[in-house]
Parts: sequence; structure tokens; C-alpha cells
Amino acid sequence: RDYAQGAYRMRGIGQGQSIRLFVIPEVTSLITRSMAAAGATTRSGLHTPADVAAWLFINSMRSERVQYNMLQLQNTGTLYRKAAFAALLEALVEDAVSPRVRECLTVFDEPIDYTLCDTVPRPRTLAVVITDMVDKFGSWITPADQPLLAQLRQSVGAAVETVPSVAGSLDAGETQSAVDRSSAEYEAEVTQDLNQEQEQEQEQE
Repeated sequence: RDYAQGAYRMRGIGQGQSIRLFVIPEVTSLITRSMAAAGATTRSGLHTPADVAAWLFINSMRSERVQYNMLQLQNTGTLYRKAAFAALLEALVEDAVSPRVRECLTVFDEPIDYTLCDTVPRPRTLAVVITDMVDKFGSWITPADQPLLAQLRQSVGAAVETVPSVAGSLDAGETQSAVDRSSAEYEAEVTQDLNQEQEQEQEQE
């Protein structure tokens, strides 16, 4: 987007104005790998402006996917949190220190774990994370919200199924492996963002 906006501001582009790109070796390597994964053939170490634009577009899609994952996690949490919030308001009227109040507050509790694993944790896909959330707090989801949950899961499944169509020359096994790696990368980014937000909230408190 920024790349395009910069070009659009050049009112004389193509009529005397031109763009010269300076690409460092590290970025060149990233572009090469992205183009190879997309099935595009480029000369080693040499890229056209179209390759650069394609790489930037791929990065934009990855960013959009992370935001999509965050939205689906928030939508899933809303399904059971709104029910817990309504129950909390009712419980506070009766007894502010009742076990029911503590039970409702547990739904909103997001503890921060500072323990370090002695092994590399295996990334989980978005569908698995949503399933874990539902397994833990599914009792709070009302029957009226069950269709919304089913629609959310269907949307997540459809988003994953569209990835192989972009893979191009990859075979079935390689495509599924690429999908798994992409989902794992997105989930790792989402988890990192969530942890950073929680740490910032803790510091503010």
C-alpha cells in the first residue's frame, strides 16, 4: 500500500519521472524465497519491479491473515463472554462475593505464563485454538449462539481450504505442508501479539 501510494504521488511517472529501487541482500533473499514458493521463476539475485510489488503484496496478505485470525479469536470469545457478563450482572445484584461471581470472572481471566519450555512448542492452527477455547468455556455459549459458532468454524475452515489453490505447482503433500506451516506462522504471530497486549495491560495496572 505504501509502495503504491508513493508511486501515485509522482504525477509525472511514466512521463519523465521514474522509480529506482535499492534492495539490500537480505530483502533480495526474502523476495527470492517468496517468488519460489509462489511458483514464479526469477533469475538468481535479480528481480524486476513486478517481483518487488508481488513480494509486498504477499506481505500484505500475511498481515491481513493475522488480523483475520485475531478477529476470529475475538468473535469466539464474545460468544461465551457476553453470556458470562450477563450472568455476572445478575449475580452481583444478589451477592457480590458469591461463588457464582467468581465463576463468571474466571471467563475473563487471562493469566500470563512466564514459564519457559525446555522444548520448542509445536504451533497450533487457528481451528485448534478455537476448539480449545470452546472446550474450556463452551458451557457458557447459549443455544441461540450455537449457529454463530458453527458459522465461525465454517468460515475458518473455508479460509484454510482456499490456500492450496494459490500454491500453484505444489503437489498435494507439499501443499498441505505449506498450509500447515503458514497456519503455524500466523498463529505464532497472533500469540505474540496477544502476549504483548497482556504485558502492556499488566504494566499499566
